[in-house]
Amino acid sequence: MTPEPEIDSARFRASGHALIDLIADEWKQVAPYISDISTESLLASLLASTSVTTLDSGKLSSQDFERQMLDEVLTLCGLPDRFRSTGPGGSVAFGTPAMSTIVAVLSARERVAGQWRMGELVAYVAQHEQAAALRALRVAGLFEEQLQVLPVLDESSLRDAMIADLVADKRPFYVHTPVGNPLADGRGSVPELASVCKDFGAWLHVDGGRQGAAAFAPELRGVNKGLTRVDSYQLDPSGLLGAGDGCSLFYIADEGPMISALSSQSGDVRLATNGADDGVHQLSPPSLIAGLTLWFLIRTKGADGLADAVRSLLPLRGF
Repeated sequence: MTPEPEIDSARFRASGHALIDLIADEWKQVAPYISDISTESLLASLLASTSVTTLDSGKLSSQDFERQMLDEVLTLCGLPDRFRSTGPGGSVAFGTPAMSTIVAVLSARERVAGQWRMGELVAYVAQHEQAAALRALRVAGLFEEQLQVLPVLDESSLRDAMIADLVADKRPFYVHTPVGNPLADGRGSVPELASVCKDFGAWLHVDGGRQGAAAFAPELRGVNKGLTRVDSYQLDPSGLLGAGDGCSLFYIADEGPMISALSSQSGDVRLATNGADDGVHQLSPPSLIAGLTLWFLIRTKGADGLADAVRSLLPLRGF
């Protein structure tokens, strides 16, 4: 295959200006009729369709570029380094928060595979999070009766439920909880739940949702409290930052169970890797849209701009 010729900077700049003019003209025509897409998402979609992969660090695969952007979000939000892609952890951008929950359950199931029988496994969730967890369990081949729905998911109720299940020859393997209120200085239950999960060997998945994006503002990082002890975390920047659809960010402390679980799945949850020594993962087919959306958000707003966006929108989100 003949390699593509390198483009000189002057021609690249001229082509870029022409592209922006074209986008601006098109946007002027369609903007009055569109209310649910951000400028960043639109630009990302347009660039992704041209297979542009040469933004910051030379030519990158879409998987590498996406991971680089998720690592930048990790830094900007003050998330634990255990989720960074340079270590045993990693990150993936999924199309919906529901997919992140599904991958968390599959990874938790994989971690105990060979130790316990499928029918013995029990997951735990608070009542208001029941629908997402139940859907994920079904995808993982488990049944509704294997989901313990607790009226209040706190340290005491979770420990009591797990003890009772152990007595009944069942095996706690997964706990699903949301983050706390970002204005409450982290006075949530994640650290306490993490202690219980550690005692019983259960996977703890925290759904940061749109509230998790509050961590872009340094004074609101109480929402991150306890994340140094969880197995996986989901962050959705779309609501507070206008990142658009397809930016549900999934972070995992050890990507080994995830890669093992998803490589044996089929359909929408099949995982593609670039090789065992590379560790790069991305849902197939790979997409640049999520990474480019984050790139535009970070480069156009900057750390201070993202923090200000969060501060201005928090009161409108009912926090």
